Amino acid sequence: MPNLSLVKVATYDDPIIAHLSRNRLETAGITAFLDGEHHIAMDWMIANAVGGVKLLVAADDAEQAAQILSESLSSENVSPTGPDRTDKLEREDCCPACGSGDTHRERLHRKLIFLSILLLGVPLPFVSRKIACSSCGHRWNGKQT
Repeated sequence: MPNLSLVKVATYDDPIIAHLSRNRLETAGITAFLDGEHHIAMDWMIANAVGGVKLLVAADDAEQAAQILSESLSSENVSPTGPDRTDKLEREDCCPACGSGDTHRERLHRKLIFLSILLLGVPLPFVSRKIACSSCGHRWNGKQT
């Protein structure tokens, strides 16, 4: 059995993004492995402690893999707030009573949250926060963003 030395070419905080990058490499013919994906999938708060999800390839393929990953990142123009997302937020957050854009999401009372955690072990997921208009005081149910 040949001795295969693996080299880390990238680290990720999200196992899904790590799988997508591994699939890119495997599509290009480079065998890749993920290390630590299950730990982070089970408890995402330990991502920094374990060093994230590591993308490993054979030492011979490391340069080519790094080039493929850098090309895929530079070719994607992904923006978390694209034009469709911004337009949607602007329409949803306008007050239906007066049309003002000066709105805010109301915060839940901390006492209610702590009491639900103490009694139930989890915060109340069914309590919806309302959106309130700072101009006219109108309150309405809004979707979570």
